[in-house]
Amino acid sequence: MKNTIKKAISLVLVLAMSTTISMPGLAATTHNPESIIIKQSDGNYKVNNLGTSAGVKVTMSKDGIYQDENGNLFSKVKDDLFIPVKKVAIPLENIQATNAVIKEQNIQKETANYILDVIANAKKNHNHIDSIQVYLPQATNSRRTYKGYGNKTYFEETVATNYHSEPADVNQSPWGTYKNSVIKGIVEYLIGEAVDKVTYNSYSIASIFASAVPSSVPGTTEVTHYAQLFESKTTKHTYVVEDGQYLFGSLTEKASGKFENFISIPGVSGGNKRGSDSKISNIQTQNYSSADKRAYYGYVSGGWVERIESYQYGQATFNSAYSS
Repeated sequence: MKNTIKKAISLVLVLAMSTTISMPGLAATTHNPESIIIKQSDGNYKVNNLGTSAGVKVTMSKDGIYQDENGNLFSKVKDDLFIPVKKVAIPLENIQATNAVIKEQNIQKETANYILDVIANAKKNHNHIDSIQVYLPQATNSRRTYKGYGNKTYFEETVATNYHSEPADVNQSPWGTYKNSVIKGIVEYLIGEAVDKVTYNSYSIASIFASAVPSSVPGTTEVTHYAQLFESKTTKHTYVVEDGQYLFGSLTEKASGKFENFISIPGVSGGNKRGSDSKISNIQTQNYSSADKRAYYGYVSGGWVERIESYQYGQATFNSAYSS
């Protein structure tokens, strides 16, 4: 049964990109950037479906967290359910400071290990963590939970990581050939115990470097296209609460960001030219919007993991903020 479930799950990706040509075969996922929510008796909030203006207007940030006009934060744990959260910045200057905040905030073991792995992976791969924020359910005297799939009680911690890679060569070719080419973008992802890849888009080189390369550059000139990945990733850790125990159920992710494109042209004043960015938005694993359901089936076997691993951009591979 476990293997059947794993085989049945696929990655759903939606990428809205500039300077790209869309590839067919990707299912569409929409995100409502604004909602009107109404407070419930348990302190959580539900979407106002009454057709009135009653409630609190919240707007989504790039972390996938919603905020009202007073700065109060909310995490959308189900299509119609929001919970109040607080934002905790994770210090990155040294591991002692990181562990101190993890302990102080009583962050769950699996979430804490993920944070530490993100930091360690960045160092190993010579990439750069710009910030890590953790959004924790906000409650006065206890941990805030919610009722979800199968009438179970769930607890959720969300990690938002902003990071950028070192520059990497995407291609080296004569300009006359390269300017008319299209390069593929591929994402590698982990679903359960399986790793797979999906071609999500193609990129028009002529569009990326339309204003960067002077028309006087000979077609025989050997140019080098290089890029940096800037990624904002949101990772949900969803736990099933039973008999006072917080049992890891699922890890699901979404990401957005961009590739910053540059081209090195020998013999041209300035040498390196900046192209337009290839923007990435709304990449998410299939169960990101139904993490409680995935946790319901995952917690009995130690938890289910859906993770974005890396991006292949032309001839370069860029690790995600966390890669196994």
